[in-house]
Amino acid sequence: MKSRHLLTEAELRAPLQMNDLWIDIGTRSANEAAALGVEIGLPVTFHPTAQRLSEHVLVSKSVDNRAGCAALIEVARQTIGLKRDYELIFVWSTQEEIGSRGARVAAHWIQPTIAVVVDTVPANDPSTPLRHATSLVASGPVVRAQDARAGIGTIYAVSIKRHLIDTARRHSIPHQIDVFPTWTDACGVHLAGRGVYIPRMCSHSPNEIIDVRDVDNTIALLTGFVTEVDGNTIATLASRSSHPLKYEEAPE
Repeated sequence: MKSRHLLTEAELRAPLQMNDLWIDIGTRSANEAAALGVEIGLPVTFHPTAQRLSEHVLVSKSVDNRAGCAALIEVARQTIGLKRDYELIFVWSTQEEIGSRGARVAAHWIQPTIAVVVDTVPANDPSTPLRHATSLVASGPVVRAQDARAGIGTIYAVSIKRHLIDTARRHSIPHQIDVFPTWTDACGVHLAGRGVYIPRMCSHSPNEIIDVRDVDNTIALLTGFVTEVDGNTIATLASRSSHPLKYEEAPE
């Protein structure tokens, strides 16, 4: 069904109709579905554990935020021996859904110079116009420009957003940019410089869907960011004014 984040107030109050439900098997064409042996009228049943729908597409409960946790574990593994002149701290926080309580406590305790928050974001699906959910599964991690929570928005540091995007471009990592009316732990970490998000479909349902290539590209983006910055760069990104800044031209 449509993501809870994308429902209007009227839709939230109305009973769910059968014709508002669909089954997503991870294919994007009739030929792909036929190749899996799927045809009209095929019986289906609910399967509660993680399953591969296709080579790259995974369905599971709690993809939000198992995907982010898995990405951070791999980034930590790849950067454990990195020589650096700054302190790198990984946080796996709790209670994001009820007010980002774990992230706020962690930020208060750590007092980070900058923070990069990793989460998932609702992606476009058959029920949602692109103007309501611009991110697409299998198009790379999303670098978010702002979050919102309870009517209060958080606009993040432009300099850090551009540094992440430059990192993605240098390494030819597919990526996306969005502005979305929901909050993540980044809203609770006021010093946070940026969020990096993994697109998912069927948000907050027992069958959230991701493309594992988006997780791989998130790992590549974060690893590149952590590997290439130093203490001076971090201090500059944290203190640099958002204006005036020159817009870089997109690569051809």
